[in-house]
Amino acid sequence: MTLFFLLVWIPLFGQTQEKVDLVGIWKLEEAGFYESGNREIKPFDACRLSRNFTFTHNGKAIYRYYEGSVADCSHGEPERYDWSMQDSVLTLKSETTTDYKIVRKLDGDAILLETYLLEKIDIPDDELTTRILNTIHYERYRRVSSPVLFKGSKAINKL
Repeated sequence: MTLFFLLVWIPLFGQTQEKVDLVGIWKLEEAGFYESGNREIKPFDACRLSRNFTFTHNGKAIYRYYEGSVADCSHGEPERYDWSMQDSVLTLKSETTTDYKIVRKLDGDAILLETYLLEKIDIPDDELTTRILNTIHYERYRRVSSPVLFKGSKAINKL
């Protein structure tokens, strides 16, 4: 029985997703989260859908962040990361944080990034906060050929 497990069971669950070449520019197409097994889509307009990642060959990444709506769009300072991939797990490290994402290749030049939790977080006596901290978020990106900028956006002032 143990030999069966080692030869059959582990290879079935040890399979990895198709390797994704992340080098390039990726524009956000959709974002949301999973709740009770359902995909909930955030109602982003063209302003927030201008968010994008640029991944370079030397392991650097830049995330351009937009907030607000078309009528009042703002952008923050680009966030800079060192990135690496191990199997289908993307690691993004900045000076202050480390984020982990599961990368799934979709049709054509699209990818899905999903929150990867190293361990479940439990806040005693606070079920709502525990649920929020353990929510799996997703973002679908499509590879584009040139930088993505939302014209007319204002800089977000830091406090």
